[in-house]
Amino acid sequence: AKFELIEQFRIADAVIQFLPSDRNGVAGLDVDRAKVHASLCNALGQTALDVFSKMRAWKGGEELNVSALGGPHHGPLAPTPAPPVSQEQGRQLALKARSIVVRLTLPAILLFEHSDLSVSLFIEPFIVNFVTNAKPPPKSANSGVNLPPVEMEKPMVCSVAAELLRVCLQKSSLPPEFLFEEAETEDASEDQYEALQHRKEVLKLFRRVLQLDEETGLGFLGRMASDLCPAAAQIPACNLEAALRLFVEAGELVRDTAAIFSTPGHPLTTALRALCTCEAIVGPSVVHVGVRLALQDLFIRYGAFFVNQTGQDLLAPVALASLLDGRGLRHTSRRVVANAASKLQRLTKLAPHQLAPLASQVLEAMQPLLAVEFIPSAVIQTALQEELRRG
Repeated sequence: AKFELIEQFRIADAVIQFLPSDRNGVAGLDVDRAKVHASLCNALGQTALDVFSKMRAWKGGEELNVSALGGPHHGPLAPTPAPPVSQEQGRQLALKARSIVVRLTLPAILLFEHSDLSVSLFIEPFIVNFVTNAKPPPKSANSGVNLPPVEMEKPMVCSVAAELLRVCLQKSSLPPEFLFEEAETEDASEDQYEALQHRKEVLKLFRRVLQLDEETGLGFLGRMASDLCPAAAQIPACNLEAALRLFVEAGELVRDTAAIFSTPGHPLTTALRALCTCEAIVGPSVVHVGVRLALQDLFIRYGAFFVNQTGQDLLAPVALASLLDGRGLRHTSRRVVANAASKLQRLTKLAPHQLAPLASQVLEAMQPLLAVEFIPSAVIQTALQEELRRG
């Protein structure tokens, strides 16, 4: 099997010694060499993860499925079947594989952080597979196993999760020249399409990391908001949009939001309040299409938080105001206007009692959209005849 060869010839030590160990090491690589490093790291990491996943809760008394770990072996030259692997032998294999995976995580993250998209794509499969296998095995997998399953150590998982969240924030930022108005339309260029597709993959990874370690993920969002708000006026709009988009993505996955929203001082609720009261983020001077779309999505994703606020500082009216004025229904972007109209409908359903006193403001803001210019039928008929005559 591949893993036996890796162990016998100490391939892991050689590869890991060859890989970069800090950002300076990655910065000194050209794109082609970085791709080679990423490909080697991915190949070794995937093999080790396959062994770890297979053997972490090995029941023993089974023949090791060589084809699953080292490729198919058929025909007259196929090797003699290996003797059954005991639970202890399986556990030792899992521990060796885990050791290799742990040593590969740092160079893998450094390579994934590379500015060239193609380098990131070479190492991405290993990172995604690591996040999947870092979770404890299901209880059903432990039935019939006398020895405790081999798991990734919690401190290491938290450390890797924190680094991946940081890189996800960096990699989810779209180029400054990205046209949000044309995104996901026929007018989008090939470069825009590729950037958007890569961002979608990064956001998928972000969701997996959040599911792996929600506590670390929410703490990261809280720290990000506390760093973001004081400097928001100096932060490029594309970076601001990426940060807001991570909050929106997290809103789909956070468990037990009722308990979180009712907990005073929780990092997520503190972050949401800071974001939505920061003038440099929600103020009327911020008209960037991507930022406006992300904020509108955020208001609805965390609608339960906004509509259940009590006291003087209600946030539902803040959200409503940003949907009605030049940041929403009166924005120059048709995409922002359409999205604001959709989110306005959902917000009024969520908080009818809080927003009832503001009904006149809603109606006034929507008047220009509801107005239909009267055109006499005779004018239409004349214009149609003229068009036919020209044709």
